[in-house]
Formats: sequence, C-alpha cells, structure tokens
Amino acid sequence: MPPTRLETIHQLARFAKLVAYAAGFKLHFRPAGKKLVAALNSENEDIRGIAGMFLVQIGKRSEPLLLTAAKRRENLPTVLVMLADVEGPEAEKTVKRFLDDSDPKVADAAKDALEMIHYCDDDFPGLSREFPRVT
Repeated sequence: MPPTRLETIHQLARFAKLVAYAAGFKLHFRPAGKKLVAALNSENEDIRGIAGMFLVQIGKRSEPLLLTAAKRRENLPTVLVMLADVEGPEAEKTVKRFLDDSDPKVADAAKDALEMIHYCDDDFPGLSREFPRVT
C-alpha cells in the first residue's frame, strides 16, 4: 500500500531536518553533527542512509563523532565502514580493535572497513580516495 499524503509530508520533513543538520555541522555546529549520528538509529532505512551519506560527505570533521559512536558500540557495523570512508587519523586504530569482536557482523564490518582503508595503498600506490568535499 503506498504511503498516505500525510506520511509523505512527514518523510519530507524528516529529510529537511537532515539537510539542516548537515548544513549546521558543515558550519562547525557540533550538536547538528550529533543529530546526524543519532539518525543512524532511525527505523527508516532512507533516514539512516541519508544521515550516513552526509557524515561521510562532511569528511574528517565527522571522525570524532563516529569514534564516540564506535566506543559506545552504536550502529557499529555502519559506523566502522563510515570511519573507513572518512579516513581520519584514528580510524584505522579503531577499526582494528573490532577485528576479533564476538559479534560476527561487527568483525566482518571491521574487516571490510580495513580493506577499504588499504585499498588504494595496496592496489594503487599514490592514488588518493579523497573526493572533493564541501567545507
């Protein structure tokens, strides 16, 4: 059954909030970044995906928030892969700590993240995975 008009409006409002949080975080408003990390807990897959895309797009500025989320074991498989994407200085150390995690999903995500971190180093020396970021 397709969503009702009211459900569609609510969904658009949630997306607009994420855009506002991303804009605020890009302007160095840390609480907005925390809201993006919190959105990774959403039941709505679209909300989780968009929040994650914004955090990765923002880049290394997202790293401290993602490290805190990893320390708290919040959305760990997703957060580990996102840490690999932002390529901050602490990302590799943090990801390595979860390679032997008792949760197989977390251990697999850590292995995938570590492969992502080393992909360019091993296969394309000197090539950066860094994409232009909006600062």
